[in-house]
Amino acid sequence: AHPFRPRRNHYEPYLITADGYFPHTRPERFQGAKFYQHNRPGPVEVDIMKSSGGRALDHLVKICAERRATLAVMPPARVTTPEQRHDIVERIEHDWLERAKELGATVLLAPGETTLELEFGFDSDYHMNDAGAEIIRQRLVPVLREFLKMQLTNPP
Repeated sequence: AHPFRPRRNHYEPYLITADGYFPHTRPERFQGAKFYQHNRPGPVEVDIMKSSGGRALDHLVKICAERRATLAVMPPARVTTPEQRHDIVERIEHDWLERAKELGATVLLAPGETTLELEFGFDSDYHMNDAGAEIIRQRLVPVLREFLKMQLTNPP
């Protein structure tokens, strides 16, 4: 019998094989439906304080304060598409991270450090293929290790 169950869609993972191997479901750029772009050209000016991201940040800061935890943030991992105003997206990410720092959060990665070329996307600008996920992992893991080490030596 074949060790895998057929996928119903491109998000559903295969079953884990008997030897523990977990095949990835995103080996290369998705060739099926149209590439979905979340970051369509939008407003040039965004009020971070009133945005959903700003409200979420305020909520997370409150929760971390209640739990005596340190909030660590970074821009979303994403790919650029030709239709995007990359300069505007990075400025909005920068403003959000500055607000996060003002509220006491630790910034793990800066704008641009989580952005990859289109070839690393899977089926949307926020879904990486395996190569893209590996690049982001290689950037994030050392920073996250250092952050956690600091948390152990200097807890909040």
